[in-house]
Amino acid sequence: MKYLIQVMIVIAFALAFVSPVTAQETDPAQRALKYSEVQQKNTDALKTYSWKTRTVVTKDEKPMMTMLIQARFDAKGKLQHTTISNESHVDKKRGVRGKKQKKKMEELSQLIEAVVRLQGSYVVMSKGQLVDFFENAAFQDGMGDMAGMKRIHGKSVLAAGDELTIWVDPSTGLNQKLTIKAPLDEKTIVDGTIDYKAIKGGPTTASISVLNISSQKISIKSERFDFIKQL
Repeated sequence: MKYLIQVMIVIAFALAFVSPVTAQETDPAQRALKYSEVQQKNTDALKTYSWKTRTVVTKDEKPMMTMLIQARFDAKGKLQHTTISNESHVDKKRGVRGKKQKKKMEELSQLIEAVVRLQGSYVVMSKGQLVDFFENAAFQDGMGDMAGMKRIHGKSVLAAGDELTIWVDPSTGLNQKLTIKAPLDEKTIVDGTIDYKAIKGGPTTASISVLNISSQKISIKSERFDFIKQL
């Protein structure tokens, strides 16, 4: 249980940083540089806010745990989290069965942490990785609910056979949506979606994140809300 709570905090931390990009530049290196500049500016603006993150983990479509966290940046710019509530939806067993259950929960927690960190590697990439991404990506106009946005799609970005798609607002260079399909290992594929939104009068931030491990029938959904500007 304690380990799973730590993992939930990792999830909240991963969503604290948005990865804005720009479709205005044509040179991959310049795009990467612009990316870093816009990212830093947006993150600096986000540091003046506090918010809550609710994360729900389900397996076989049944809720396993729900956690509510309060987040804010301290005076040194470090992200801090306070657990408001956490609720396990798994009936605790005793004796030998309880030990087996505990082991399975620890294994599940380690899997979830690995998946969240995998998502984070695509959300925040190095300049070199960004240059490679933009250099090989296909740029198209967004369609449907992403009409008016620029769709940037790349394959084998960080691993062979993976896919990363980002929808960007061309007027701001900020993300509106991000999806990944990436291998965690030879048997496990992770599908993830992050929807972004602009805080009223403030920066853009990850709003809702959903990670699915189809082979394990596990889903991790996190939502951020109650953004309050600090005085």
